[in-house]
Amino acid sequence: MFEWIKFIASVSVVLVTVGCGTDSEPQTFDAGIELAERWGIPRPAVVAHRGASGIAPESTVAAYEMGRDVGAHYLEADLQRTKDGEIIVFHDETLERTTNVEDVFPDRVDEPVQEFTLAELKELDHGSWFNEAYPERARESFDGLSVVTLQELIEVAENGANNPGLYLETKSVPNHPGIEEDIVGILEDAGWLPGPREIESDEDGSDPVHIIFQSFYDDSVASLRELVPDEIPVVLLSSDAADMKAAHERGLLVHHYTVNEVSDMQRLHEAGSDGIFTDWPHTALETYGIVAAGIDVDGHFEILGYRVLRVERSVRRKRVDTVTHWRQLFEMMKSDVAATIYILACSSIRTAGDLSFHGIGVPGAEN
Repeated sequence: MFEWIKFIASVSVVLVTVGCGTDSEPQTFDAGIELAERWGIPRPAVVAHRGASGIAPESTVAAYEMGRDVGAHYLEADLQRTKDGEIIVFHDETLERTTNVEDVFPDRVDEPVQEFTLAELKELDHGSWFNEAYPERARESFDGLSVVTLQELIEVAENGANNPGLYLETKSVPNHPGIEEDIVGILEDAGWLPGPREIESDEDGSDPVHIIFQSFYDDSVASLRELVPDEIPVVLLSSDAADMKAAHERGLLVHHYTVNEVSDMQRLHEAGSDGIFTDWPHTALETYGIVAAGIDVDGHFEILGYRVLRVERSVRRKRVDTVTHWRQLFEMMKSDVAATIYILACSSIRTAGDLSFHGIGVPGAEN
């Protein structure tokens, strides 16, 4: 039987600058190193947040291929279910921010993702918005990118010189009852969970952690905990700030997101962070010395067939307004950082109430 909690990831909605032990003298905690080695989780772990979403449209094959090829340890993905029961990778509850749904299905702009079939979602352009929002990073081949299924994400991770793990979140769970069984079934069939094909062991006989599950919903965490072996981390997301030293003393690992500035990557690492989620995995890998500086991002894109955009583009005003809104919101949030904690719930932990018994802060629960 595993200990009551094995894993914790402290996350920040914007950038972690307070409440993470960074106000003390920078130090590296040996406990974090030992815990990461025990789990077979790289330290510092670099998690490509929705893929390499700083340089390619989020949650597309392009972003995940780049996250893989630059060397990320994990590809992070938000999972939802279509009207016809397919598991897809998509963050938002509705489609207007990152697709052309207003052009293809103008009467259905406000409908949630689960009201569309996979075929309908495949009709949408999931890449052009990025070219319009970030012309300096635009590539012609981003136009027309399609929604990604979980099976397609698995195929991305399995191909290429680097084979990252998957950091999977069950998203908008009330809209997708029973999605956990569907996800686990796909992973078992693909050999990513013990089942049809056992996970290969490292030379020391330990099983590497290829999958980490996460959710904001304790019911989803409980369902996943019942469905997967104890060796697979299942993480409950809740709002709090992490004291990394205290977390390590309790046998917990600490990961942060979303960390995109080099100074924050360095400060968190020096303070004892065990890894980060980032939109810029190549920058994090270089910062931590995991790969040599000077990753040829353009070269990787060219090899994958994503051409630089060299033609004039007409930008729809509505899309520009949407991008401006998100940028303004981001700038506003930077001045009021909200910290969040991920907490792994193992077999003896089922709900947020259970977590409070062990002294880990959870919103609305007494400590």
